[in-house]
Amino acid sequence: FGVLSTQLWLWVSKRTSKHRAWCIAMLVASAAFVWTPLIGQHQVGPDLSLWLFGIIMLFTGLAVGADLMLPPSIQADVIDVDTARSGEQHTGFYFAIWALATKIALSIAMGLSLVALGAMGFKTVAKNDVTPTVQLQQIHPPGPEAPQALPRQPVPDRPGSPTDRNGRHNGEIKPVQQTPQALWTLAILYAWVPVVLKLIAVGLMWNFPIGAKEQAKLREEIEAHLAAQEKAKG
Repeated sequence: FGVLSTQLWLWVSKRTSKHRAWCIAMLVASAAFVWTPLIGQHQVGPDLSLWLFGIIMLFTGLAVGADLMLPPSIQADVIDVDTARSGEQHTGFYFAIWALATKIALSIAMGLSLVALGAMGFKTVAKNDVTPTVQLQQIHPPGPEAPQALPRQPVPDRPGSPTDRNGRHNGEIKPVQQTPQALWTLAILYAWVPVVLKLIAVGLMWNFPIGAKEQAKLREEIEAHLAAQEKAKG
């Protein structure tokens, strides 16, 4: 859907502007994705949950086309502002700064999310209720009558292992049981926090000062400056 929507967002950007088209895409994605925590299998059933999430993915996928196409184009317009003012090309510097900012943002988001999930009791593996002492007694019972050699005990499967103790595929992987608090924390971090951040981005970008007319003037200034440089060299 992201690939199919590129022509749609090109049309919207020509009718409005690149930054307004991007804002509209973020609003569409937010309006769809905000419902994600409310359509779980335990809430609406497995079949309806699948179809509802598919509809959400349809609209958010359409918005992905704008996310991949419009921001780099807007970044190029920002570089033109610097080129027109300074008369020099700093394209590499700008894209290096933006790449660094993206990596820092992803690192902070992952770190804070994992800390929040851990604080709310989210478990990544099933809890083993058998203590090491009990496991040792099961392997070698205490007492003088204990035999010197015991038959090898079967090792229980690891949580989430797709095979049974004999190596056969059992066809079922049981999920780790989570508390409602942990599940809601995961749902909020996955859906509602990104929606809030997108709405903040829309507020910042809605009145972005570089539109089609401004960008055309910037290109004229850059071309005039380049022509003056060529004339001076000649």
